[in-house]
Amino acid sequence: MDEQDDFDVLSAIWILASRDKNNLITFEGVKYRLDLKNDYDIAAIIKRRGDLFRRGAPNAEILAWQEEMKKGPILPTYILNIKDSEKRLHAINAINKNNVFRSQFRADKASPVTDLEIVKWGLDHIEHLRTAKSDRNEKRYNRWKDIILIGVAFISLMLSSFLSYKSLQAQISNTQLQVTFLPKQKAYTELLDKMNVCLGVLPFGDQGDKTTIGVKEHDMDSAFLNVRAFLDQNEADQLEKKRTEYHAFLDGETSKQQKGKGNYIYETAFGVGSAQIKEMRVFLDHALFDIK
Repeated sequence: MDEQDDFDVLSAIWILASRDKNNLITFEGVKYRLDLKNDYDIAAIIKRRGDLFRRGAPNAEILAWQEEMKKGPILPTYILNIKDSEKRLHAINAINKNNVFRSQFRADKASPVTDLEIVKWGLDHIEHLRTAKSDRNEKRYNRWKDIILIGVAFISLMLSSFLSYKSLQAQISNTQLQVTFLPKQKAYTELLDKMNVCLGVLPFGDQGDKTTIGVKEHDMDSAFLNVRAFLDQNEADQLEKKRTEYHAFLDGETSKQQKGKGNYIYETAFGVGSAQIKEMRVFLDHALFDIK
């Protein structure tokens, strides 16, 4: 599957991890339920999206789940369809912290299924990632058919699960999410988007259009201020240093265009700018979400 198909798989995984009765999801179970190839790298998708998923689980929780599966009739579908008892036991025992994951919003076994509003937020966030990628290769509207299929799956889950029980603890967790996590996520996404926009308009900087570079940099500075509100002083100082370096890069490239005119090579600047944006993403992952 290509990178765009990965976004479809990511959406389906998000729904499973959010609404499945069990908070633990296995890599093998995802591949079986989504009819993916055996070599499809589910682990890579989970590792890349630390904002949505938490890798592994406590050994005690995994062992308890294994004992439940050995005693009871409720099993993951891929294990239930193994008819040979020895092979089935082997599949159960093969589950470990390296091949399971959880939603960030279902950290322990007692966590209820995720509230539908949060599920929708996750799908919207994934769609935003897809759109940002599509903007760079002019394929924004080529994937709506697949999104509709994911939407149908989501609506089906929503209708069947809407009356599920909501505990007091879940309500508290949702309130905490709205107060802390969602604003961070919005500021994080907006800043990286604005940095990408500034990089994307560099080729037009030699045309003398101030709105092309100047206004975009102003928008980016506003996004920097939004992120800064969530950082301590040391992290804010690091952010300011990175902001200054990126401004210097943009100003330098604009100056090169004005001097070089037709001899300006955008591909070189794009590589340097992309590296700075990647460095910023790694920094924010750690500063905002404690992702190592």
